[in-house]
Amino acid sequence: MGDVTIADNTVLHLGESVVKTWKVKNAGTCQWTVAYQLIFAGGDKMAGPASVSLPMTVAPDQTVDISVNLKAPTSPGQYQGFWLLQSPDGRIFG
Repeated sequence: MGDVTIADNTVLHLGESVVKTWKVKNAGTCQWTVAYQLIFAGGDKMAGPASVSLPMTVAPDQTVDISVNLKAPTSPGQYQGFWLLQSPDGRIFG
């Protein structure tokens, strides 16, 4: 659904540690469990993890905030990372 923290095009200080949080809605028909993960899919990783598990079970039509710890690069420039959801059986979506 959107950014909770660190909106697109936010200027960060070089090397700054931040927590990026998205609000995500389960628009499907199955329940998401904590076995579902947010995974790094490409772009600039910014010292983020490869994946983080959902913090709670999310029923259809329910929302959840998902966060990752990131660190801004130490060189000036534009950076962008891409994150997607992954089901326990490995299907990537979002």
